[in-house]
Amino acid sequence: TTKVKALQEFLDLAVGSGEDVMVSVLPFWPAVYNKLAVDADHRIRELSHIALKVIVEAVGKNLAPHLKSISGIWFLGQSDTHAPAADAATAAWQAAFPQPAKSRSAKEFCQEDIVSLIIDNLIRATPQTLSDPKVTPVEEMESKYERCLCMSLISYAKLLDSIGKINEENHKKLFDSPKFWKLSKNKAIKVRRSFFSLIAQLCEKLPAVVSTRGSQAATSVLTCLGDLDAGAPVWEASLQVLCVLQQDPWSLVNPSKSVYPGLWSVMTSAANG
Repeated sequence: TTKVKALQEFLDLAVGSGEDVMVSVLPFWPAVYNKLAVDADHRIRELSHIALKVIVEAVGKNLAPHLKSISGIWFLGQSDTHAPAADAATAAWQAAFPQPAKSRSAKEFCQEDIVSLIIDNLIRATPQTLSDPKVTPVEEMESKYERCLCMSLISYAKLLDSIGKINEENHKKLFDSPKFWKLSKNKAIKVRRSFFSLIAQLCEKLPAVVSTRGSQAATSVLTCLGDLDAGAPVWEASLQVLCVLQQDPWSLVNPSKSVYPGLWSVMTSAANG
């Protein structure tokens, strides 16, 4: 495609360019990168991350003033469902922050920007807002939206696991949104699995978030024990939720109607084993 050719030509020029040339490109790069790195074509996403790596290696500390503007897309790109694209984004991040301490500091420094993007993706975005409905097939729009949800959920879990300073105020909008908790019933298996994995991580890193929203947590997790496709993540999330809830969990859901039938289904099918 035209975008692929343009990125390849840019890479050919960038590889042989000096620091001064790459620094002059920096002010224009965020707008280009943030668009290309979420393209429906996995080749374009991968090439955009490869180009970013070339840039960060050339500009060094000059990247700092522009880091926040690309941090969200860059961090989420490391959880791309297309492995080569995720690897390219990770390689670029490691090139910029080779030491674990620097990588952690960068994540904490950009935490607000990363979380803001994740919240937008999980509670505000739709297939229609992420793509142009006039020129994009419905299937492609749905695929991009599903990928966006998965990347956001996985990235959020990774962020919580890798930083020490968490500003809970920046996260409240997500947990106060009914749309977030409804992700446990999403039609896409990968989305449901990613959601349950995140809930388990939340119980460990931000237990108060879950315990103060007991009704939402219990309803979205405990009623999904019969979700065989979700596999181990739903069981891990359920155990974690039961551990952190301060209320009687069975007073928050109707076990006979919404928990036991699914549990019985798993037992009678031997979990499809």
